[in-house]
Amino acid sequence: MVWVLAAPNSIQAAKASPWSFKSPNGVVEYDIETGLATWRNGVTINYTKPNGELAELTADEVLVNEKTGEVEAKGNVLLRSGGQVWLGNELKYNFE
Repeated sequence: MVWVLAAPNSIQAAKASPWSFKSPNGVVEYDIETGLATWRNGVTINYTKPNGELAELTADEVLVNEKTGEVEAKGNVLLRSGGQVWLGNELKYNFE
């Protein structure tokens, strides 16, 4: 027997997302209604901007708002975007 469950958000999730997350040892908490995700124990986030440019963020902990593009990163922060590289301990950034 096969069960198929569908919700309105599943249709939206099937669309191509500009976000991609990689976290081999990380833990994520995600709220599907707000689009807020908190990653811990290391994460690399790739975001494809509307113009096709790729931005990459790596940090120990990141709070992401997928709806607004805002991120807050802490610990070993590295951001590559627009041909520039930023390094630091904390970062607030909007991918949009």
